[in-house]
Amino acid sequence: MIDYKNILQEKKKLILSNYTVPQTITQEWISQMFLDNKSTFFIWGWCYRDISSAIFSQEVTADTLNKISFDDKTEFPVKLPVGYEPEKLLKETRKVPLGIELLHAKGVSGQGMSVAIIDSAFLPHVETERAGFFYYEHSKIASEHFHGLLTSTILAGKKLGIVPNAKCYFYTMSQMTAERDGELVDGLKKIYEQVSKGEKICVVSLSMPYPKSTKDEYYEVVEKLKEADCQVIDSVEFNKDFICGRFTSADVLNLEYVDLNDWQKEGEWQQTIESRIVIPSAGRALPLWGTEDRYHYCAQSGVSWSIPMLAGLYCLAKQMNPDVEYQEFVRLIKETAYKNKSGLNVINISLLSARLK
Repeated sequence: MIDYKNILQEKKKLILSNYTVPQTITQEWISQMFLDNKSTFFIWGWCYRDISSAIFSQEVTADTLNKISFDDKTEFPVKLPVGYEPEKLLKETRKVPLGIELLHAKGVSGQGMSVAIIDSAFLPHVETERAGFFYYEHSKIASEHFHGLLTSTILAGKKLGIVPNAKCYFYTMSQMTAERDGELVDGLKKIYEQVSKGEKICVVSLSMPYPKSTKDEYYEVVEKLKEADCQVIDSVEFNKDFICGRFTSADVLNLEYVDLNDWQKEGEWQQTIESRIVIPSAGRALPLWGTEDRYHYCAQSGVSWSIPMLAGLYCLAKQMNPDVEYQEFVRLIKETAYKNKSGLNVINISLLSARLK
């Protein structure tokens, strides 16, 4: 049996040893640390750390610090920049964003629906320890990654999920590319077996592109699932019409506080903003990897976090209107999107749900 707890402890040690926080934290130091959007600091920030003895220099603002992740036991200095309130930020963002909770209150939370997800293996967390969450471990290689826990929580977590009352079938895979391609197709085939037996899985969330080495086999299964009224949303499908983003305030219900991540504000992303709808997935609380019941403020994101959000929303759309097909769903999102003060077209749950009834 794989000793995941030992793997996680070693990984956390690696995170802590990857960079040293200086005694005086300056804007220049933070900017340098943010140059690589795949770096340990960009992903984890102050998570697992005690920075209580550090000093923030005068030019460091609350807006800057709101872009840095931290967890519910991060030790901060007593003196913080004006307006930066990490405890309040974590507490107020520990909710389902975009007004989706209003749909849940009306009984639209995935009851009677089924979804599926394929991602990396993870230890149980209170968000995934619920009735109707079925975890299938078939990966031959132990995962050392946080990915699966966060995507599954965003889609179907007990308190933070888009569809907390839907059945969720979770199939594991490794993070090693050589093994991953075959495992991904294998996972899709297992999902198709479920569908063939009568399980009405309406959507599969895949926070990754199609596997290049098994592309033909992959799309063959994707088409079979589509014919069975089961939509696969991977990063290739997502990027046709959508773009990820983040909340810039603790008010995760207000579409005015939606913006792109810093790494999206130059280059190719700027050329596609007008034609894509933002699905904001960062700037909110999510489970802290390697723990059973703790949370962290996830300040930054990529497409990975927005795909399960879109998949969950499609499930809710099917619950409200069983006849709606995926392309019709996408068209309705575009027609009801809200253009905010940043000039972004943001998904508008209120108008979208009204059009689906």
